[in-house]
Amino acid sequence: MSALPTQASTEVRIPRAPRLRLAPQHIPVAATITLFVAMATFGSIAYDGFFSPQVFLNLLIDNAFVCIVAVGMTFVILSGGIDLSVGSVIALATMISASLVEQHGWPPGIVIPLVLVLGAGFGTTMGLLIERFRLQPFIVTLAGMFLARGLCYLISIDSISITHEFYAWAGQWRLPVWGGGASLSLSALLALAVVAVAAFVAHGTQFGRTVYAIGGNAHSAMLMGLPVARTTVQVYALSGLCSALAGVVFTVLHAVGLRPACHGAGAGRDRGRGDRRHAAQRRRRLRAGHAVRRAHPRHDPDAHHVRRLAELVVDAHRDRCAAVHLLPAAAPVRDRPEDLGMSGAAPAGAHWVGIDWGTTHRRAWYFAGGELAGRYADDQGVLACAPRFAESLRELLQRLSAPADSTVVMAGMVGSATGWQEVPYLEAGQPVTAWARQLVPVAGAARWFIVPGCCWQQGDEVDVMRGEETQLLGAWSWAPRDGWYLLPGTHSKWVQLRDGRVVQLRTCMSGELYALLSRHGTLASLMPPAAGGRADDPLVHAQAFAQGVHAAGRGGLSRELFGCRARVVTGRLRREEAGAYLSGLLLGTEWHEALAHGLPRDAAVCVIGCPALSRLHLRCAQVLGLEAVALDADAVQVAAWRALGARAMETQA
Repeated sequence: MSALPTQASTEVRIPRAPRLRLAPQHIPVAATITLFVAMATFGSIAYDGFFSPQVFLNLLIDNAFVCIVAVGMTFVILSGGIDLSVGSVIALATMISASLVEQHGWPPGIVIPLVLVLGAGFGTTMGLLIERFRLQPFIVTLAGMFLARGLCYLISIDSISITHEFYAWAGQWRLPVWGGGASLSLSALLALAVVAVAAFVAHGTQFGRTVYAIGGNAHSAMLMGLPVARTTVQVYALSGLCSALAGVVFTVLHAVGLRPACHGAGAGRDRGRGDRRHAAQRRRRLRAGHAVRRAHPRHDPDAHHVRRLAELVVDAHRDRCAAVHLLPAAAPVRDRPEDLGMSGAAPAGAHWVGIDWGTTHRRAWYFAGGELAGRYADDQGVLACAPRFAESLRELLQRLSAPADSTVVMAGMVGSATGWQEVPYLEAGQPVTAWARQLVPVAGAARWFIVPGCCWQQGDEVDVMRGEETQLLGAWSWAPRDGWYLLPGTHSKWVQLRDGRVVQLRTCMSGELYALLSRHGTLASLMPPAAGGRADDPLVHAQAFAQGVHAAGRGGLSRELFGCRARVVTGRLRREEAGAYLSGLLLGTEWHEALAHGLPRDAAVCVIGCPALSRLHLRCAQVLGLEAVALDADAVQVAAWRALGARAMETQA
């Protein structure tokens, strides 16, 4: 049986298209980029203005210190170790910087290098302990974390705000990129530079290759003759240096030395609502060259955070554009004597001087021919001038270039028992216009007059004012209207006028109480040191101010004052917010008492004071849902002196 021939089987292979495969070492980076793109897409859909260049740059700006500390951690992890102390070292760097700059007056040019050296030394110490004593990195760096945290509390148990102009400049400096208003901060550029240098060191230097070798197998690296011990110490020194540098960047970004309890909190602010809000909040925080905001522990753009941020932006806009406004009816200043119920007018070429002569200060206005010709202010109050009042007044006339025979009208404490000449109070029942007809001449000086004060009595209640009555007179001559008037100051005066007469007068010592409580006693230790400018404005912390206003409505001022301390020590109120809360509490008490004594909720209170105090009271009214308008205090005072000077010269004639 013969075998059948068979054909050799042939197999044809069709070449396949090459697959795009990702190298295993690139998978984490690709996953991170994919997740970032997905989150950015979601944010662009969910939030208006999210998809803009500045929002993405803000991620780098706000997290520059995280990038820097991550560089140090990267080298530690590549070497097979771990460093748990980085957060506390950041906090320690901020606290050392804030303490040396703010409390000891050291210049930043010395403080910053010193902090970097200390950070590197801290890391070197941990590296030596790990290498020389063969201790576990987890244990050593955990101990380092607690040590750095304890040192922070030794420096201060509260955060320390930094107001040095260098930190304000460094925080505000921007490098425009991409056009359209997008920009990068100095801290972001520093973070990019650190990352670039770290990439070169890791892949292009012997130190970087040694780190990789130690991370793969430290024993093999040693057998290869690599400097394992020295590199291990250097890695932890680098981590400490990066942590200290991150602390410096964090200090520049937030201008604060932060307690270690918040070292991992980050700097969550304006995520997800566009770059316009980010810029507005940053301008508010750095206004007048002072940065006083602290890091906030939240990052997510929840509804409450977005709403609160919107309130801050609105408040900042209102502060810039409408701090003090005038009553519509107050445009023309009435300088005719008949407008005050007086006959006659100042003769042509007449000269007179109006002086608000208080306890510690003196302000003067010089009028020539009925027009304001000069002003002068000094600290020669009643206490400083007694008993040489006449001599001091003649010196004042010379400084104003006023004739020696000028008519002089004085108001304030100069007419009190401790002043030049005690002048009796007028009963409050008289019309406001009658005050100008009750001038009292100074004994032995026919051309010098003192305005009498006002005394209000109702049952067992009694109150007085001396000096503030001229402001009421000026306001009435400017825009006659009944209603409630607030004259804020060291001793605020609440006055109700009806038919041009004072029917209610109440004095609140809010200004004096704030000065005493913030400088002496239990609450003084909670107050940050005065920095001047915008940093001392209670409305910088508008939310804390509003909380104080609402707390005043609960009554019991003595109890609520201690509540300010209780809020700080329990963490419900930050230390730098204590002053704003105290201010809101004291001023809010005034408004609640005015409501209790008949102030209608639909009445507009006329506020006559300096712009800073007027803004605070306008904010109080807004928080309580009330209406208040601010009169130009200087224009009101000028109107009063015009009227009083005309009446004084009419008396001489």
